[in-house]
Amino acid sequence: MKLSISNIAWDAEYDDEMYLYISDHGFAGLEIAPTRIFSDKPYEHLTEAKHFSEILGNQYSLTIPSIQSIWYGRTENMFGTDTEKRALIDYTKQAALFAAAMDCKNIVFGCPRNRNIPGKEHLPAAIEFFTEIGDFAASCGTIISIEPNPPFYNTNFINTTVEAFDLCRRINNAGIRVNVDLGTMIHYQESIDFINRNIELVNHIHISEPMLAVIEQRDIHRDLKKLNYSLWFSIEMKNPHNLDTVKKVVNYVKESFNDL
Repeated sequence: MKLSISNIAWDAEYDDEMYLYISDHGFAGLEIAPTRIFSDKPYEHLTEAKHFSEILGNQYSLTIPSIQSIWYGRTENMFGTDTEKRALIDYTKQAALFAAAMDCKNIVFGCPRNRNIPGKEHLPAAIEFFTEIGDFAASCGTIISIEPNPPFYNTNFINTTVEAFDLCRRINNAGIRVNVDLGTMIHYQESIDFINRNIELVNHIHISEPMLAVIEQRDIHRDLKKLNYSLWFSIEMKNPHNLDTVKKVVNYVKESFNDL
């Protein structure tokens, strides 16, 4: 099992300490929010991104399996005006180039606030949108993974994992897959068996809680051994502003996966 954690869980001043800690505790990956590394116009820093990934590998034996929060700071809506849609498509293509520079194979498509549906006829527009960015991502050697987000994240589009799988099948694009989110599964009481029946569509799995709370001890974590899955599991939780709390979660997840 390949383990990772998102860098949204701690403040930047603790980066080096956490890189060393997760590496020493059996984690091989660091998922990143691009603006956590490059606060201004992150996708214009391709050379620096490549260098950053090389430092992670050389100093900490870490790779970057995934990026998230790819539209952080953007206000456009993918179902908005043609100008808004084009801006987000172009920005997402920049994100794909950014991922490629770090040899990152997964781009989480969460972006809940930017994907609210204003009307009923949304499916053709969604398929067109994802087809274009999926084609581009595939050409860059990476994949955009649609993450279901419940309504409490302020979106009405792709709330459940069922909906994410259905849309992915409709898009039918090599550059589009699903990002399974355990927080969503917990909220909707979705089963591991259901995920396993659709596992060929899964490119990344977030170990998370509803509202990105601190990870709790749950049976579902040990049930992950039922999955016919060999890609990355990544801890995703908001910053508790307590490094010991983050380290305890790292230890718990590692211990849980030692049994898998």
